[in-house]
Amino acid sequence: MLRPAIAFLLLIAGPAHAGENANLAAAELLHSAAPAIMDTLQARFPDDTAALLPEAAALAMLPGTGASPAEVQARAAALVAGAVAGIERRAADFVLRAPTASLRPVIAADQALLRAASEGHAGLCPALLSGQEGALPAGALADAQAARTAALLTAIADGRDHPVAARRAVPDDYTAFTQDARGAGVDVAGWAVLAPDNLAAADPARVCAAMISVDATVLAQTDDRADRILADLAAVLTRQGN
Repeated sequence: MLRPAIAFLLLIAGPAHAGENANLAAAELLHSAAPAIMDTLQARFPDDTAALLPEAAALAMLPGTGASPAEVQARAAALVAGAVAGIERRAADFVLRAPTASLRPVIAADQALLRAASEGHAGLCPALLSGQEGALPAGALADAQAARTAALLTAIADGRDHPVAARRAVPDDYTAFTQDARGAGVDVAGWAVLAPDNLAAADPARVCAAMISVDATVLAQTDDRADRILADLAAVLTRQGN
């Protein structure tokens, strides 16, 4: 019996092609390359998912021409990443209209990724801040990165399908946010390493700690200002790399 994810990919390919081996191989390849992301794409962006199938079907034929399975898998992952980047380019503003309940998982997933990086890979944190980290090593880091991407895609889709009034943070929001955090005992002085003028010379472990602290602090707040900052931070993640 086909897994639900694969069956869905075949369904959106069209009934005339649902039984073709090429579509089955394409669906299997895409899902194996990026399962968490493909689950979200198929559920919330079916047209983008369907557009992947022809090229994925061609990739699935490559092992017969001598290409290694690792090469095919990498090219399939790049195909999925390209689809995600296209969605983020055209739909970035939707995240500003996403409900708070959709934004909080994005920042929680970002915090989880940063925590994973801080445990033996702190050197990645400056790149994570700028969005230049690229594909991360397989295992906990890659899984956390994929979970963040899936959460971000879900927020974009929710902003499209269930929009609220667009929310944008202004400088005064961040000033008040920092003051409240300081009053709550947060080491906001440690956030200074995130400033562009300080980042190049900063200890990467301190960059990790500061980013984790910012995410934790905004998740701990529940007022309208925090919602604007949540939307702003998610929008930054959407724009990074595009």
